[in-house]
Amino acid sequence: MASSSTQPEPTAQNPTSNGTTNGTSHESAGTSDGNNENGVRWSSELVQDLNDMMAKMNLMKTNLLKIQDDVALLRKSFADVQQTLERLRDLVPKEPVPSSDTST
Repeated sequence: MASSSTQPEPTAQNPTSNGTTNGTSHESAGTSDGNNENGVRWSSELVQDLNDMMAKMNLMKTNLLKIQDDVALLRKSFADVQQTLERLRDLVPKEPVPSSDTST
């Protein structure tokens, strides 16, 4: 995700730069092996974080597809229930049936 920070990314270079600083290349411009190792470690941690995020996103996508399938099944079931209720309503007499009770 994009950062809202105004600081440049640690690995980003100035696009107008040709790789030199005051006539000295960036590789030899005061970078120590410790800083380079930190950059590699930071990069590998970032790659691992991105891979973890992608795995979580794929899992969420799979779960979302399952939920969508379940919702489709529920809608079909609801439609079937509505149809059954309409058929049952048709079976119920519209007017009360006179009782044939002959007891007086």
